[in-house]
Amino acid sequence: MLKFLLFAFYSSLLLGVPVCAFAQIPPLKVYHVDQADGSSVILGENHSFVPVSVALQLTLTHMHSSVALPDRLVLFPNDKPQVLAVLTPERPGYRFYYKCRFDWGIYTGQAPDPGNLVFPLPFKTQLDTIRPKHYPTHVYTFPLPLSTPVVAVRGGIVAFVRDKKQHCRRRENANLVLIYHHDGTYSCYENVAQHSVLVQVGQPVEQGDVIASFGGNKHQAEFWFSVEYPTRTGAEAAPIVFFDGEKPILFR
Repeated sequence: MLKFLLFAFYSSLLLGVPVCAFAQIPPLKVYHVDQADGSSVILGENHSFVPVSVALQLTLTHMHSSVALPDRLVLFPNDKPQVLAVLTPERPGYRFYYKCRFDWGIYTGQAPDPGNLVFPLPFKTQLDTIRPKHYPTHVYTFPLPLSTPVVAVRGGIVAFVRDKKQHCRRRENANLVLIYHHDGTYSCYENVAQHSVLVQVGQPVEQGDVIASFGGNKHQAEFWFSVEYPTRTGAEAAPIVFFDGEKPILFR
């Protein structure tokens, strides 16, 4: 897990993903604008290519908010700022402090429909004996041959890419591709080979498109895959089913 904290006197920004992780702050921003009447408007901007869910927390002294907090708000891609909350003073001595967390995808208040969590294997190989290991966090690992093509399990939009690392000991620093799906979830393809990514941020992809290849990290010998979604306070990986076209694939 990798998190970024940016602190200011009144505000802080928390960017993190609990299962798959990335080390680049996307073009997202939350800030406040003070008004002449003493109120303050909390604004959010999303200049990325996909929706993000914002967990907004406020600490108010002698003020009240136009929305019940903490709250989970969705910022869709837009060139214009979106009002998240209006803070109104109640008496002198008022002040506020806020922090927020961004997670890829759309928060719905519910876990994804299990019927939408059936996928083909996220790679192409001639070996039919490769079976995933399933961890309690619903991260699935595969011991793949070097240079195995990694493919998109579902169509969507590329939200994040990192492929400059040659070797890394820590999983959260590994090369990866993140693809947003239109049901509000996103898939994570982790530990891909250096300079092997064939897609770029904002690019639409279809199921089965080759997006990268596996291998080359001498410290980590497996490919990691997960499908995640925003929760009330963060993000979680969902339990999924792999299907080979005829029957579900069993775990090891």
